[in-house]
Amino acid sequence: GRVFVVAHVKSRREGVELPAEKFPKLDNDDRDKLSREERDQYERNRNEEQLARRELQYLYEEKLHCFDAKSGDPLWTHAAESRLTRFPQSASPAVEGEIVITHGARGSVRAVSVADGKQLWSTQLPGEFDDEPHPASPAIADGVAVVVADRVFGVRVKDGKLLWQGEDEIGSDYSSPAIWRHGKRSFALVHMGGDTACLDLANGKTDWSVESSAGRSSPVVVSDRLITYGNSRKGGVRCFALSPEKGEPLWHNTAAADEGSSPVVVDDHV
Repeated sequence: GRVFVVAHVKSRREGVELPAEKFPKLDNDDRDKLSREERDQYERNRNEEQLARRELQYLYEEKLHCFDAKSGDPLWTHAAESRLTRFPQSASPAVEGEIVITHGARGSVRAVSVADGKQLWSTQLPGEFDDEPHPASPAIADGVAVVVADRVFGVRVKDGKLLWQGEDEIGSDYSSPAIWRHGKRSFALVHMGGDTACLDLANGKTDWSVESSAGRSSPVVVSDRLITYGNSRKGGVRCFALSPEKGEPLWHNTAAADEGSSPVVVDDHV
């Protein structure tokens, strides 16, 4: 009976005086005096300085809004200070019982109470996170939140403890993980650099992987079937039969392609 929405917002800080720029924008004459290597280094320095100036000038916040699903009335808002990223964060929240989990800027993961919006815990994922967005939404199963941010992490839902982290960078932070339940076990299906991997939720180890050519789209699991969507006609739409030992290709349709659209399955239709 509740609706949860995340917003990544900025507001101007009061009374902030910015220092003079050490690396102002160069005119054409000044650029021509520099070698290519010097120009590249100058632009890197300028970009870093501009990001630092924006963080001085603006306050960034991650807000989780809770609304009544019938009336649309706001029930509560949880706000936490955030960090600058080049694009706003857009990961959707995940709910487990009375806990809402959000994946925010630069590797931050938070849990908030469904009842009143009070923060329960906050975890900083290990790694070097720059100003890139990490919009993959968390997926939850067996008390573990699976979070994708450069690599795959397993975070314990009840207290935010980091349980495991993947060894390899995955290549796309736009694709959200999907959960596959088989018997008494649960697995995470994650796109990794053109393949889709099946991870053991207990330790994050890869049990197997299949070539899917999937990019920013998210995998879809229906019963013991996996649907993937590639970002080229060659990748296309693919269907795999799932087992704990392997993913077996069932069919491959090359009639459509898209860089980011995720499939939807209704009854027997994709």
